[in-house]
Amino acid sequence: MFCYQCEQTARGTGCATVGTCGKSPEVSDLQDLLVQVALAVAACRAKGAAGFLEEALFTTVTNVNFDAASVEAAIRRGAALIAEAGGSSPISATASRQEMLAAAATRSISARQRRLGADITGLQELLTYGL
Repeated sequence: MFCYQCEQTARGTGCATVGTCGKSPEVSDLQDLLVQVALAVAACRAKGAAGFLEEALFTTVTNVNFDAASVEAAIRRGAALIAEAGGSSPISATASRQEMLAAAATRSISARQRRLGADITGLQELLTYGL
């Protein structure tokens, strides 16, 4: 788990085991995947993208939804929109939670920091949330 979505982040650097807010590592990972799905929905200009993006951003950026089943359902909705639009999704709409968590592990902030470095990952995050 790595999360720095809110003003409560541990020592101002991010939460690494459990969120100061109470977010579990599982929910953090699912939220990371939801952001990646949202980016894919936007990239393929899927029909219904605006409503989905609003929901996905509310679920992640506001840091208020810690219900894993709800985040999982949003991931599935986004993956279905991507499939309908013929786009490339980071996960299948029929994926199990374990498959989602495995996909999240390769796309998480921590994984990208290891692969790309802190500066590139930080810029990606800034652009994602800034847009």
